[in-house]
Amino acid sequence: MPDALPQHPLMGRPEWVEVLEARPLPDPAEFAIRGRGQWGEVTPDIAEQLFCYRRAEKKLAGFHQKGWLYRRLSLEQCSGAAAARYKAGLFSGELCADLTGGLGIDSLAFAVSFGQVHHVEAVPVISALARHNHHISGAANIRHYAETTADFLQRFRGKADLMYADPSRRDGDARVFRLADCEPNIPELLPLLREKAQHVLLKLSPLYDLKQLIRELPEIQFIEVVSHRGEVKEILAGWRNERDTGPERSATISAVLIDDAGNVLHRAEQSPVTTQPPQVSGDALLPGDFLLLPDPAVVKAEVTAAVAGHLSLSSLSGDWSLLWARKSNPGFSPKTFPGRSFVLEWCLPFHPKQLKKKLRRENLKRVHVYRRDFPVNVAGLRKKFQLEMGEEGHLLFFTDGSGQRWCARCTLSILDTGR
Repeated sequence: MPDALPQHPLMGRPEWVEVLEARPLPDPAEFAIRGRGQWGEVTPDIAEQLFCYRRAEKKLAGFHQKGWLYRRLSLEQCSGAAAARYKAGLFSGELCADLTGGLGIDSLAFAVSFGQVHHVEAVPVISALARHNHHISGAANIRHYAETTADFLQRFRGKADLMYADPSRRDGDARVFRLADCEPNIPELLPLLREKAQHVLLKLSPLYDLKQLIRELPEIQFIEVVSHRGEVKEILAGWRNERDTGPERSATISAVLIDDAGNVLHRAEQSPVTTQPPQVSGDALLPGDFLLLPDPAVVKAEVTAAVAGHLSLSSLSGDWSLLWARKSNPGFSPKTFPGRSFVLEWCLPFHPKQLKKKLRRENLKRVHVYRRDFPVNVAGLRKKFQLEMGEEGHLLFFTDGSGQRWCARCTLSILDTGR
């Protein structure tokens, strides 16, 4: 580790935080032009902080503090507060090594669960930013190493309780990629990771293909698709211990929905034997029935059928993306469903002329629009029926298992937990 890391320009100008006192905060683009008279050459750097602070106050709620410094790309790539807290609750021990530290949000969360955290970051200026921010936060149990993951692992002696890595694509524009195409190269470093850590945890892009992941790491023990407020934030994968590994033991795959504090709202796991949920057609629906949209994590983890079986739900759409429960079903409550829950008002066959008349009679113009297994996208439906975004109702367009198309008007269940 070098004696002195490259400094961010604002580290030598602590008075820059005066800009944060203005209410509302100055517009970053306007400040970049008008701020030069007072701030000179650091004006673009302050403008970048103004841009980042607006996002960090929301994304990193509970971590972000006045005086922190950011790089825009690093802020976009770092874990959100909820996901960081969730990960930190999965493991605990004496030592955690965050091998791709970045701005250090995950390190800061792990510092609560571990006696000491090693923050490893190959880009010296980002390592300096993390050290600066951790100092402001008073995190005295984080040590910083400005070196590559491979160099750190070669030099590291002993055994960590947890080694955590968030590999990133070398080619940021690639749509299809493998772990071997990322930095660090996890398949290449895996023997060292397994040798020097009791537990290994990987964070992957929400877009990563789970089947591809299992092909690349056949000994993986668990995969979790983590969702917050109805959006998949990350995929976690790894080993919880050194036992029960091997290609003959298949990985457990789960969808996990978390709240703002990182607590688990719902967890659904793939079942080794899962039957398809029974199909119902649109003409079987009655007012008051529940229409249910599985959370994206449930869909990504392919646990929709397991959820439907556990809650005795039926499928309305041919692709299981829309589920149904009779209002009189005594075993179902929207609180138990991992996704969005709606109460049906009416459901009509998709005949555009009749639907337009129905919507005009009910004066429905500003609504939420959803589609499931439907050939027309949301933008096309809004254009066809002259609908704007608004809170007057919810319209759900779907194709049932028999191929018939429908439009349903719904209200959001008061017990909905999908957001």
